[in-house]
Amino acid sequence: IRHAECPVITLKTAVDLEKLDNLVFAIGQYAPFDHMALQLKTIQTWFGAKAHLVTINTPNNFLVERAGIKLLTEFVTEYEMENYSINVYSDITEEEGIVHFAEDIEADAIVIGTHRRTGISRLVAGSLSENMVNHSKTPVITFPLVPKEKLKGTTKEGLSTSL
Repeated sequence: IRHAECPVITLKTAVDLEKLDNLVFAIGQYAPFDHMALQLKTIQTWFGAKAHLVTINTPNNFLVERAGIKLLTEFVTEYEMENYSINVYSDITEEEGIVHFAEDIEADAIVIGTHRRTGISRLVAGSLSENMVNHSKTPVITFPLVPKEKLKGTTKEGLSTSL
């Protein structure tokens, strides 16, 4: 998934792709929001799904609930999101929080960006997206996170033209 130029869906069991109605989309404080929003809207449109936006609180990366709701509210307002819910969820790790939240709401898939780190940066920072793919029973849709200055072929109003 770290080398893919397009979204990748990972399935552990047979899944009816026409019934991916509820997608979990975890949003952190320091992500490249422009590209994330475009990819989320693209994936959400493909499946005609509801996006359950969530920020995960952990003991090592705690954000008070009020600030988490504000972060997500600003995200949906700026990117004119439709058909979504806003959620703040607490767990021991971000990975466990995303998986447990997805289980709690009976999500059909988890959507997560990958930084596509390699080498030393991957060893130091790890890969949340690869851990999700390896440990989640829920289907995981990954897409490459691209910094704002590297966006090509996308428009704020529409979908990514690079997919």
